[in-house]
Formats: sequence, C-alpha cells, structure tokens
Amino acid sequence: MAQHVLDIPCTEDTWINRVSPNTNYGGSTYLRGGGESNNNTANTYILLKFNMSLYPTNKEIISAKLRLYNLEYRRVKESWCIINIGFPTLPWYEYTATFNNCFKEGITYPLLRGNDADENQNLTTLPANSWIEIDLTHFSEDPGIARMGNIIAQWDDPVININHPDVNDNMIVASRETSTPPVLRIVFEDIPPSVPTPLSPIGIFVNKTETIRFSWAYNSPVAGDVQNKFDLKWSTNGITWTTITQITANNYYDMPANTLPTGAINWKVITYNRYGEASPESSVQVFTCIGAPSTPTITGITNTNTPKPTITWNSDSQQVYQIQILQNENIVYDTGNISSISTKTHTVAIFLMDGNYIARVRVKNEYDLYSEWANVNFTIDTPKPVKPPIVLTSSKYNIDVVSNISDNRYLLLYRADNSSSSFKCIAKSTTNNLKDFTVESNKQYQYFVRAISSTGTYLDSDIKTIVSAKINRSVLSPVTDLSNIFEIKYSLNERPVKNITISTPNSISYFSGREYPVMEYSEHLAYGITLSFFIREDTEYQQLLNILYLKGIVLYRDGRHKFYGNLSGINVTDHFAGYVVNLSINQTDYNEYLEV
Repeated sequence: MAQHVLDIPCTEDTWINRVSPNTNYGGSTYLRGGGESNNNTANTYILLKFNMSLYPTNKEIISAKLRLYNLEYRRVKESWCIINIGFPTLPWYEYTATFNNCFKEGITYPLLRGNDADENQNLTTLPANSWIEIDLTHFSEDPGIARMGNIIAQWDDPVININHPDVNDNMIVASRETSTPPVLRIVFEDIPPSVPTPLSPIGIFVNKTETIRFSWAYNSPVAGDVQNKFDLKWSTNGITWTTITQITANNYYDMPANTLPTGAINWKVITYNRYGEASPESSVQVFTCIGAPSTPTITGITNTNTPKPTITWNSDSQQVYQIQILQNENIVYDTGNISSISTKTHTVAIFLMDGNYIARVRVKNEYDLYSEWANVNFTIDTPKPVKPPIVLTSSKYNIDVVSNISDNRYLLLYRADNSSSSFKCIAKSTTNNLKDFTVESNKQYQYFVRAISSTGTYLDSDIKTIVSAKINRSVLSPVTDLSNIFEIKYSLNERPVKNITISTPNSISYFSGREYPVMEYSEHLAYGITLSFFIREDTEYQQLLNILYLKGIVLYRDGRHKFYGNLSGINVTDHFAGYVVNLSINQTDYNEYLEV
C-alpha cells in the first residue's frame, strides 16, 4: 500500500506573553514559547490553529507530527528538553488574543518528550533554520483529531541562548506569515477493502439463455466506505480466467444471456474503494450453467401424398419432444409434450387436407429447457378416392348409416350436434354399414362418411341430418359392445323406479373463533341413478349379469339422460315370477369418440 504525506496548513497563529499580558502579537513573523518566570512557569506560549477539514478520513494514520521551523540557535543544558502541548479551553483569535483573555492557569499539558540528546554528550544543539517535529500520533483518533486543530505549546527548560548561557530562554519559531509556517504533517496509507463475500450464484443450476446476476457483499474496515469498482472473474477450468471490470458502486453484475458456456462455472471477485485500493480476491464459487438444447434438424417429411405425413428429425439432449403443424399461421395439429429420449420420428395423427403447411419441432432437455423451433414447409397433395354416398335411418336405439366402401380400405363415420360444426369420429367399418349406438333420445344430428383409400387418402360424403328415435325405456350397454343393449321394461306394481343422486364432494372444517363449521368443496361432482325393476326372463337376467361381470364402463340412456358410468353390483330378489332387481350406476369420465 502506498503512503501519502499531507501537510495541513496553519490558519491562525500568535503568541501570548505573561510579562505583557494585554499585548497581542497577531501578524508577527515569529512565535515565542518558553522562558521562565519567577514562579518557574513559562513566560510565553504559542497558539496554533489548523484546518482540520483537510484531515484524511477512512485512512490508516501512520504518524501525525507538528512541524515548527526553529529560527535561532539553541543548546540543551541537560541531556533532554521537554515540549509541553496543550489544548486551549478558552476561545482565541489571532489578532485579539492576549495572555489575559485566553490563558487559563492550571491547564494540564500532556508531556511530549522531543529532541532527545545523546546521553554521552553534555550539550545538544538545536540549530537555527531547521525543522522541529513533535509527535502527536496518539491524538490521531477521535476525539483527538479535533483537538489537534487547536494547540497551545511552550518549551520547558533547560534550553539556553548561546549568547546568554546562564538564562533559560524562549524557543523562537517561524509563524504562518513566513515561507516556513507551522504545519501538521500527516503520514497515512489508504485502507483497502476486506475480502468480498460472494452471494450468488453458488451451487445452483442457472439458465445460460437468461440474464445471470452475480452478487457479492462489499466489505471494508472503514465505516461508510463504498465500492467504486470491481473485477469479476469467471473460468471453466479454474486456470484461465475472463475478467469483467466496471466502475460502479453496484455490488452485482448482470451478465447478458448466452455469454457463458454450459457446464461448471468458477467465479470470484475483487473490489476496489474510491482510492483505487484493491481487496484480496474472494473465495472461488462454483455453479452449473445450463442452456437450452440445440435447435433440432428436421431431416425429412415423407408420405406427403397422404393426409398423415411422417416427420423425422435429429436432436441433442432430447428428453421430450413437441410437434406442431401450422396452416396460415394457425395451429391445426399439436402433439403436446411427448416424453422420449430415442423417438425422432412421428406420423401426424389427424387427417390433413390438401394444402401448404409448416411443420415445426422442438425438444426439451433434462433441465426442463426448450430448444428453438425447427421449421420446414411442406405440401399435402393426395389422390382422392371416389366420393362415398350416405343414407341415414333412425332405428329404435341407434342411427343406421349405409354407404359404399368400393375399393377403399375402410369408412369412418363422423357426427356433430345440429347446433355445432365440430364433427368427431364415432364409428369405423370395413363394410358398407355403420351404426351409431350412442345417440340421445329424440335429438337432431349431422353425419358424414369419410372414405379412406389403401394409400391413406380420403374423401368425404355430403353432410346429412337426421333426428334420433325417442327412447321410451331405460337401457344400458357395455362400451365394449354398444349393440348389446339391456332394456329395463317392467316393475311388479308400477313403472320401473329411477332415483337420481347428485352430490358435490366436500369436507367440513372447524376453526377457533367460529361457531359454525366451514365447508370446503372439491373440484369433483358425483352423479348417479338407482333403478328398481323386474325381470321376467332368465335370458334377460343372464344378459344383465354378463354385463356386470365385464367389470367395465356402461352407457346409460333414457328419454332424458345419457351418461357413462360404472356398475358396482346389483341387489336381486328371486321372485316366483322372475327377479326384482335394484342397481346403481355412478357416472364416470369416458370419451366415446375414436382416435383416427
């Protein structure tokens, strides 16, 4: 650390005289201090003021010395002399100070030994025109700092005038009106900051594609000291370091995205104070920089002469992939996230109409970060099969559809509510006949048939509308065979009874300070129907048992209701004329449409 020397100038000086107690010596070119009165006290005293606003703060003080320029030759009678330094308790000013208005008897002076002589010599000289230094270093801490700015000084015997060796004399030093004024010389060093404390990132995973904030605590032994500059260093191997330097009081640095490579990153920091003094390096911290995987490469789109093309790609660090098909900036197909490390080919699962499209693929790595999208344009152009006919007939519990499969591979039946244009596939057939066993009672529907050729191309029939038959009884059928319809026909004394139960699952909690409980509802609903009826025929009873034993989902329909549910069991009374049956069906989630 470099040392600095600062001379604080004297702003006021004078001397006062016990012999002439009302005389002011302001403006004199010399200052007297010492001598001896009849009661062995000094006759003259030097008063000094210094501009302590210049005193260095936030520094390590090496020494503080009062420097006075000796004007006349003096010798020391003994082997030493003493310089008394005090601090006036009464205010004084250079051009008004006198012994009577500013000196107070009984001032206690710290004794400061100065100019020690060699004990082997009888006399030591104090040469004229030379500097005398008085050490005030032990006053360099508060509150002594302020006291150094206002000093009263005198020389105790034994000093003698060479011309009058038998008389104790004053020391005479130059005043501030000369070219060698009194000064307070301060030698100091800048105090560097302490080792900074790294805060973040430490031991975590950080996304390299986002801004990374490095932060640390600036430490200094000097109260109120602030950072002026930093050197942030990072390395991938702990040997070769890249340094980022900024002049700022901010104890952080925001590193732009994509600056760092992936992998382990070492970092440390050096801080500087406003004087350019550097702290030691901080400890080295490590974090893991992660990044999005590289953009995959789409290597091909095949089977574009079919409505379901196949997309292949290459990628790195793939844990999940996602494919989208866009047409006119609208997403017409989206796989969502599909977990797979090895799958890098995908066949579109919907029928694309002829036209121009964009296929795009992105992947996600083990850090849950997505790559950029890879995009490729492609065109679907398919040869069309013969347009299929469509004839609709409403049966008791279903809609019959007749078409012509011709030389096509299979037919698909699509249905939509009359108030909707959203068609969904509900049946598939390799013959000319298709049936819809999932219609509600007395409801209008729209249908069309899609003919699928041997190459996967397709053509749709016209759209036809029909109203389903009214369902007058309760019927149920297993979803594994919707044509297996069980009819609830009879009751012993009246029509079969239906009891409907609807509930909202909830829990009740009690809280201190509340008289009544609080009911908290779940997101779920419970819906079910309990049926009581009579079965005459053993074959019908066996049909019901067979459906129960399937242990699967059933479709329930009547004149007002349609839902999918589960049969948990039945309660049967064996009557002489048949069977009295009680059963409950609880609604469950089920998708009745085909994935094609």
